Amino acid sequence: SPAGASIVPPGGPSILVDGAELCGEVKSFNPGQENKGFGFLTPEGDSTDVYFQTKDMRPEDQQQLLQPGFQLMGKRVWFWVEMLDGGRTGRWRAHNVSLSSEGGKRPAARMVEPPAKRQKVEGEGVAQAGQRLKGTISSFAAELGGTLSSSGLQFPVTFQKDQLPSGLESVQPGQSVEFELIKIDENQFAANNLILVS
Repeated sequence: SPAGASIVPPGGPSILVDGAELCGEVKSFNPGQENKGFGFLTPEGDSTDVYFQTKDMRPEDQQQLLQPGFQLMGKRVWFWVEMLDGGRTGRWRAHNVSLSSEGGKRPAARMVEPPAKRQKVEGEGVAQAGQRLKGTISSFAAELGGTLSSSGLQFPVTFQKDQLPSGLESVQPGQSVEFELIKIDENQFAANNLILVS
């Protein structure tokens, strides 16, 4: 339809724009446990996989998931998309996922919030994903990896064992390190490419 075509920016084939309200199809879905399901959507007119979680669905649609025999895969859905990692990783997340065209709308407040939030973050000197930071190892387990803390962050950051410098099998709590901050989820970060600092 002409209305659909107008979504595509001139000279760009992708309809994926941060905050765009789209419709598409559920490509895959893992119901998980205790409402912690997740899956991927394919927007109409684009082949990019868009991640979503059960909690990103409207409450009334979450109820439908509990019905015996209900299959979400292949269903047509409406949603709005958020660009993750500032667009560096090409990853997207869907919000307000709905089985009805009445859903999938972006909250109007979102248009006002980001600048205010960003200003506050910059004012407090809080680190952004993609930055290299200095931190201190808080804990480490050989099988699992560990956690570290950094003065620029208000929360602990996890890291995998394979992010340690090549040939290093373990680190001690209290060891100073430098690392790259990676955003995994809305409130979850990880540390990559750790370097020991003496």
